[in-house]
Amino acid sequence: MFQFKSKNSHFWKWILYCGVSLFIIVVGWSIYHMTPGLWPIALAMCGAGAAVSFVYTVYTTVIAKSLRRKAWICEALIVVGLAINVTIHAAISRRYDVAIQAREARYIEEEREQEIKEAEHKRQTELLDKQKSLIDSQTRQLGMLPTRSRRSPGLAGQSDLTPQATPIIKTKPGNSAQATVSMLSPEQIQEQAWWWVLGGILCEVGFIVGTFIYFVRGLIGDVNKNGVEDWKEELDPEELRARFPDDYNRLHGGRTRQTPGMAPAYAQSQAPGANPNP
Repeated sequence: MFQFKSKNSHFWKWILYCGVSLFIIVVGWSIYHMTPGLWPIALAMCGAGAAVSFVYTVYTTVIAKSLRRKAWICEALIVVGLAINVTIHAAISRRYDVAIQAREARYIEEEREQEIKEAEHKRQTELLDKQKSLIDSQTRQLGMLPTRSRRSPGLAGQSDLTPQATPIIKTKPGNSAQATVSMLSPEQIQEQAWWWVLGGILCEVGFIVGTFIYFVRGLIGDVNKNGVEDWKEELDPEELRARFPDDYNRLHGGRTRQTPGMAPAYAQSQAPGANPNP
């Protein structure tokens, strides 16, 4: 539709658009990862961002200097909004990942403590079984002795001895000597991050709406009130006449451009010998 600066600029501007689109996808995935409840708003933001970025990318190489400058400014502001979102998500995602790792480590530690307790309980049970077997063996041996020998002080003292199990000491988490650090759960971090993520989305939406209004005003702006957009007045007259003949007629009043070495058309239409300046 419009004349562009150079042929190679087409390739690079679409590379730019692919980069911005990838940036938008990363932000959308990050929002879904952090706050799944905001995915409809995030999807709408990403779609609108990709759409306006496409429009700005198309106009980044038009020959009209003012329109090209506005397109670059709008594209840069879209990237700034995405960068703000990425900064917010990076800070929150770090805390979220740390909370996930802490929860997994706590689960592993609890499983390890449970295995230690089960092993200790098994060891105590085996010890009690051995002691019971020893008592039964001593009882049988005492039963085989004469009655007088059973009442001997030495044997009587031995028979009164009963093995006792080693008590298991259970410590409560509150009485632990080690200081514990209170950490937020991933759900609590998500709840706190909800407003930050929403603020980042609204910031990007503000950039999208603001840049769109700014660009459209530059696209249809007519400061001179002559019916021709301002950016079209920057075009070469021949380019304007070839592409927008109606705007050329409004701007130049229907006058044709004089070719060098030729007389104006109104002078050729006069009769020979007539005074051109009556």
